[in-house]
Amino acid sequence: DEESQWKCICTLSGYHTRCVYDIDWCHESGLIATACGDDIIRIFKETDDSDPDAPIFDLVSTKLNAHSQDVNSVKWNPSGN
Repeated sequence: DEESQWKCICTLSGYHTRCVYDIDWCHESGLIATACGDDIIRIFKETDDSDPDAPIFDLVSTKLNAHSQDVNSVKWNPSGN
């Protein structure tokens, strides 16, 4: 029985002011969405010249007041639309 080995290669810090409750990665675009207790959804994109062993992400979109309370979950459309 071979277990997968995971290691942290990047941390996106300093963007949210409260706990991040959920993230989702879009396999079509490579974008990452975050859902947070600060009522904000943020979208990140890996830079084109990023090193796969030490990726760099840019903040590309922010939805302030995405919910009237904490944003607990975020999910890309599974059909890709």
